[in-house]
Amino acid sequence: MRFDKDNLLQNTSAETDILFRSFLISLFLLCLSLPLTEAGKQIFSYLTILLGLSIIIKYKIKIKKDVIFWSFLMFFIFSLISSFQSEYQNTVIYNLRKNLDIFRILLIFIILRNTPLTKNNIKYYIIFPLLLSFIIASFWGFYDKFVLNQYMNIHSVGHVNHSAIYIIFMFSLSLVFFLKINDIRLKVLFFFSTFIAIFGILNTGSRAAIFTFPIIYFLYLIIDKKMNLKNILFFIFLSLILLAIFYFLLQDSRLFMKIQQGLWPSYRDVLFKTAILKWLDGDLLFGIGPGNFININIHDYFPYSPFERNSHAHNTFTNFLVERGVLALISYLIFCFTIFYKFIKHKNLDIVQVSILIWVANMIISLANTTFHHENAMLLSLIWASTLNYIENKNKDNILL
Repeated sequence: MRFDKDNLLQNTSAETDILFRSFLISLFLLCLSLPLTEAGKQIFSYLTILLGLSIIIKYKIKIKKDVIFWSFLMFFIFSLISSFQSEYQNTVIYNLRKNLDIFRILLIFIILRNTPLTKNNIKYYIIFPLLLSFIIASFWGFYDKFVLNQYMNIHSVGHVNHSAIYIIFMFSLSLVFFLKINDIRLKVLFFFSTFIAIFGILNTGSRAAIFTFPIIYFLYLIIDKKMNLKNILFFIFLSLILLAIFYFLLQDSRLFMKIQQGLWPSYRDVLFKTAILKWLDGDLLFGIGPGNFININIHDYFPYSPFERNSHAHNTFTNFLVERGVLALISYLIFCFTIFYKFIKHKNLDIVQVSILIWVANMIISLANTTFHHENAMLLSLIWASTLNYIENKNKDNILL
């Protein structure tokens, strides 16, 4: 049976209807479980991959092989090679497990980009479940923060700084649709999501995310030509309210602790320099292998460092460089800038504006933390791939929602 795009999109055959709808339901559940439950996220990511590959194979969908595809694929291949030639002799299972995350994200990206999706598919099976799960996860995080007196985090994302990255990505999505759409009910929903995203960012105390969020806000105003007094005053008013809440009610929060430590603590420089020096000492092409930064003895390079080891370099680019090598880092950068070029040519589309803001947030925060892994990379893959799908399927509506 030959692939018929219109037949698949309109679900005119019973067989296609079952397969394609099963794929959409699994995709919906993946997006819903992403920040909430580890088990659900694992189950539905693999189920989505299996169903997506079934559609691609059965209907002979031609995979788009361009620079975006090849650079992402080569990033994975170079990462895999780096694992098996690492100076740290780990087991085969360990090496494969360290690359499984990127492999899964790569497959999700390829499937979502190439499986024909309608405007409503993207809206109801990706955007809305991501929004709903984010709101639920945020309230769960607020409960941990204000009731259990723990750090604010997004439950299934984990560490407070990585949760802040997830929140800033969702802030980008919520902000665009809040300012873009006209439906009053949806506008209220996205305003609510935008507000709790800002409140969540402040509660995490992540300096990188706090620094990034006003950049994202004003960048959107520039992209969509909405830089006017009303939107500037809205930002100032909202910021003053939130800062007042923190100053008078939450002075013991992590935010104030981090502010007192300064914008850029000295230990970040130590990690940055250690990554560069270790890379220069080792395999320039393939690095020391994914997940092996923790094996570096920082005192070998900086004897007076306050700590001997750290799990990563607190910088996506230097972390990729030392762990996966220069070839993987170049592949990743080609992937990022090629996809950005694709987006910028269609910047009038609302979902493209979301992807541009998330791209910028990812690049900024990458200077202070690692972003492209696990839930945050999966979120990037879901949004960026569905955006490319929307562009390349020649959807002409500027407004997705």
